[in-house]
Amino acid sequence: MSRRRRFGTGLLTNVTNPKGIIFMVAVLPQFIDPNRPLALQLAILAATMCCVDLVVMHGYALLASRMQGLFRNARAVRWQNRFFGSVLMAVGAALFFVRRQHA
Repeated sequence: MSRRRRFGTGLLTNVTNPKGIIFMVAVLPQFIDPNRPLALQLAILAATMCCVDLVVMHGYALLASRMQGLFRNARAVRWQNRFFGSVLMAVGAALFFVRRQHA
Protein backbone atom coordinates (compact mmCIF):
# COMPACT_ATOMS: atom_id res chain seq x y z
CA MET A 1 0.00 0.00 0.00
CA SER A 2 1.15 3.49 -0.71
CA ARG A 3 1.79 5.98 2.07
CA ARG A 4 -1.24 7.98 1.05
CA ARG A 5 -3.48 4.91 1.20
CA ARG A 6 -2.10 3.86 4.61
CA PHE A 7 -2.61 7.39 5.96
CA GLY A 8 -6.18 7.45 4.63
CA THR A 9 -6.96 4.07 6.16
CA GLY A 10 -5.55 5.11 9.54
CA LEU A 11 -7.40 8.42 9.45
CA LEU A 12 -10.70 6.74 8.59
CA THR A 13 -10.21 4.15 11.31
CA ASN A 14 -9.51 6.78 13.97
CA VAL A 15 -12.24 9.18 12.91
CA THR A 16 -14.88 6.44 13.04
CA ASN A 17 -13.65 4.90 16.30
CA PRO A 18 -16.48 5.25 18.84
CA LYS A 19 -14.11 4.85 21.81
CA GLY A 20 -12.05 7.78 20.62
CA ILE A 21 -15.12 9.92 20.04
CA ILE A 22 -16.52 9.12 23.51
CA PHE A 23 -13.14 9.90 25.08
CA MET A 24 -12.92 13.24 23.30
CA VAL A 25 -16.48 14.22 24.22
CA ALA A 26 -16.23 13.04 27.84
CA VAL A 27 -12.73 14.11 28.86
CA LEU A 28 -11.51 17.01 26.76
CA PRO A 29 -14.29 19.60 27.41
CA GLN A 30 -13.10 20.06 30.98
CA PHE A 31 -9.89 21.57 29.60
CA ILE A 32 -11.70 24.20 27.51
CA ASP A 33 -11.95 27.69 28.97
CA PRO A 34 -15.01 29.43 27.49
CA ASN A 35 -13.44 32.86 28.09
CA ARG A 36 -10.48 32.23 25.79
CA PRO A 37 -10.24 31.72 22.00
CA LEU A 38 -11.55 28.27 21.13
CA ALA A 39 -9.40 27.61 18.03
CA LEU A 40 -6.12 28.00 19.91
CA GLN A 41 -7.30 25.73 22.73
CA LEU A 42 -8.42 23.06 20.28
CA ALA A 43 -5.11 23.29 18.43
CA ILE A 44 -3.18 22.82 21.68
CA LEU A 45 -5.35 19.85 22.68
CA ALA A 46 -4.98 18.29 19.23
CA ALA A 47 -1.20 18.69 19.26
CA THR A 48 -1.00 17.25 22.77
CA MET A 49 -3.17 14.26 21.86
CA CYS A 50 -1.12 13.59 18.72
CA CYS A 51 2.18 13.73 20.63
CA VAL A 52 0.93 11.43 23.39
CA ASP A 53 -0.55 9.00 20.86
CA LEU A 54 2.67 9.01 18.86
CA VAL A 55 4.78 8.18 21.93
CA VAL A 56 2.39 5.45 23.14
CA MET A 57 2.03 3.77 19.73
CA HIS A 58 5.77 3.83 19.12
CA GLY A 59 6.25 2.35 22.58
CA TYR A 60 3.87 -0.50 21.69
CA ALA A 61 5.71 -1.09 18.42
CA LEU A 62 9.11 -1.09 20.14
CA LEU A 63 7.92 -3.48 22.83
CA ALA A 64 6.39 -5.81 20.23
CA SER A 65 9.57 -5.83 18.15
CA ARG A 66 11.67 -6.60 21.23
CA MET A 67 9.35 -9.43 22.27
CA GLN A 68 9.15 -11.07 18.84
CA GLY A 69 11.37 -13.92 19.98
CA LEU A 70 8.94 -14.78 22.76
CA PHE A 71 6.05 -14.90 20.31
CA ARG A 72 7.85 -17.33 18.02
CA ASN A 73 9.40 -19.63 20.61
CA ALA A 74 7.08 -22.65 21.17
CA ARG A 75 8.31 -23.18 24.74
CA ALA A 76 7.74 -19.52 25.65
CA VAL A 77 4.26 -19.58 24.08
CA ARG A 78 3.39 -22.69 26.11
CA TRP A 79 4.45 -20.93 29.33
CA GLN A 80 2.52 -17.80 28.37
CA ASN A 81 -0.60 -19.89 27.78
CA ARG A 82 -0.19 -21.61 31.13
CA PHE A 83 0.42 -18.35 32.99
CA PHE A 84 -2.45 -16.39 31.47
CA GLY A 85 -4.77 -19.40 31.65
CA SER A 86 -3.99 -19.65 35.36
CA VAL A 87 -4.65 -15.94 35.81
CA LEU A 88 -8.04 -16.26 34.08
CA MET A 89 -8.96 -19.29 36.20
CA ALA A 90 -7.94 -17.45 39.37
CA VAL A 91 -10.06 -14.44 38.42
CA GLY A 92 -13.00 -16.72 37.63
CA ALA A 93 -12.63 -18.48 40.98
CA ALA A 94 -12.40 -15.13 42.79
CA LEU A 95 -15.57 -13.94 41.04
CA PHE A 96 -17.35 -17.09 42.22
CA PHE A 97 -16.80 -16.05 45.84
CA VAL A 98 -17.86 -12.41 45.44
CA ARG A 99 -21.08 -11.68 47.29
CA ARG A 100 -23.54 -9.26 45.75
CA GLN A 101 -25.20 -6.65 47.93
CA HIS A 102 -28.98 -6.68 47.67
CA ALA A 103 -30.70 -3.31 47.43
